[in-house]
This record gives sequence, structure tokens and C-alpha cells, in this order.
Amino acid sequence: MLPVALLLVAAAGWTVWRCLPADENGMIASAVIVETHSWYELCADGRPVIFFTSLADDSTAQNIASTSEAVRKTDLNAGCWINRMAVLPSCSGRIVTANPDSTLKSGDAKLIAKTARNTTASLLKSLKAENYELDYYLRVHGVQDDGYASVAALSMKMKKMMRQAEAALKILNSISPTRHLTLRRRCLCKAFYRDETGRIDSLVCIRRTVSHDRRAMLIQTADGIVPSSAHPQTIVPWWTKDDNEILVTGFGGMAYSSMESLKTAPFIVPGRKHGPVHDVPRLLAPDGSPVFASRGRFLGIVIGNRIFGRRDIKRLLRQEGGWL
Repeated sequence: MLPVALLLVAAAGWTVWRCLPADENGMIASAVIVETHSWYELCADGRPVIFFTSLADDSTAQNIASTSEAVRKTDLNAGCWINRMAVLPSCSGRIVTANPDSTLKSGDAKLIAKTARNTTASLLKSLKAENYELDYYLRVHGVQDDGYASVAALSMKMKKMMRQAEAALKILNSISPTRHLTLRRRCLCKAFYRDETGRIDSLVCIRRTVSHDRRAMLIQTADGIVPSSAHPQTIVPWWTKDDNEILVTGFGGMAYSSMESLKTAPFIVPGRKHGPVHDVPRLLAPDGSPVFASRGRFLGIVIGNRIFGRRDIKRLLRQEGGWL
């Protein structure tokens, strides 16, 4: 009976502690950088055969290749360690973050394959013509000529693009009309965080679920590990009054490709909100940054100029399934 009583006391103590507003250290320790690699796969009878980065409105595949490594699109967002339940330590490596695939498109796989075949053939023809001109320049000029090294480097890049286009076209031409074609979107995630010493470490994650409006997603470390330095946030089961003053755990400059870096350290950015709309610049708070009330109560995460709030996160957690 005593161990049960101790367990209940410990659970009650943990609940009270976690439901208290976060201090500055807790706000910073709740934030994480999420690196996402995404791409499309055209599958024949369930097996991936061709890969591309994106899909235009007219079902034209963009950046087609025979390997996924050549077409992966990389996004960096912030994220927040999150507990699944308010009364128990239930993070198990869960992170709520922005979904970089918010404009996911679908289309007729056979039409996509046909269009990809035509565009790849046209691209290859153009590349061969340009490569011929570069080869001619390199034949009639010498290394002592100005610009020769730059043209030689461009020629090597052009030949690599030709090999990729040739490999993709060969696969597309080999697809039998009788094979069942499907389109699939793939997403690989990794969470980067700082340990107690400030050293940057990472954990591979899997995507658990995406919100109905596709603005946010829930990911989880592959083995359910929560770093000891992390401070998962809890969605308290009661309504709390707060003012319009907010604090955001941001990563300066990470929202822009020319400035993004996994070495960016989190810091607290003050701001204001009006309903779900906030005024914190994206330069300071990229999508997925945790948002807190001025007294430290967790409010949600930043997505665009709006806050993806606690109720939204609660629905996202429910989508995962199981008891909640």
C-alpha cells in the first residue's frame, strides 16, 4: 500500500510542478530545431521508381531524378517538446512543430509520369545542346585563357545533370502501361537540441500526425527518448486568463535560408498578441517557436503571424490515437 501512496504523491508533485508557469530556463529548454527532408515518390506497384522535389498545378514534376538524395528539400523550423497528458510525464520524445508540407498536392500518377517523361526528354535535349557548346569552347581555348576554369566547372556540372536526366528518362521509359502507379510524399525529420553542457546533439524523429489544416505536425523521436536537458510543456486542463503580452522562444535568422544554422541558440523574444495574431518578426521567431504568456504559461507555437494554440495542439495529440 505504501508504494502506491508514494507513487500517487510523486505523480501529484510532478503534476503541480509541470503545471506551474515556465521560467526563462524552462522556456528555452522547451525549444528545439527540427530539420525536415521531404520529396515526392512516383511508385509502380508500390515500389518507388522516380523522385522529384515538388509538383506544379499542372501536374508537372519539378527537379526529377532517379534517387531521392538528389531531390530532397530541406527545411529548418523550431519546435516544442510537448507532454501528451497534463497529469503524467508523457512526452516520450514528442515535439509539436510547423509542417513544411502545408501545401501538399496530389494528382493523377499516370498523368504525372507522362508529363515527367516529356519534360525530362526536353530537358535532356537542351542539356546536350548546351554541353556541346561548352565542349567546343574547351577545345578551342586553353587553361591560360580568362574564364577557362569557370567554364570547365560549369561543364562538369552540366555533365552531371545530363547523367541524372538520362537515368531518370531511362526509368520513366521502362514503366509498363499495365503497372499500377501511385504518388507518395516522404518526410524525414531530425531534432537538434542542446544538452546540459551546451553541446548540440540530434535525434532521428518520425512524423506521427499532421493537423487537419496541415499547418502543424506532431513528430516523435524514433526511440521515444526525451533528452535530460529538455523541458516538455504541458497543456493544462483548465482555462487561464492572460494579457496580450507574450514571450516567444526564438532562433534568430533561422527563418531565412541565407542565415539559417543548426548552431543558432534559442533566446526569449517579447511581443504582443491580439487573439491568435502576434507581432513577433519571423526573423526572430521562425515557425514552430514556443509561445508563452508573460507569466510563463504555455500558449502554443508560432506559425506565420498566428499562434497555433493549446486547443489546436490538443486536437493534434488526439489525432495520434489512443487514450488521452
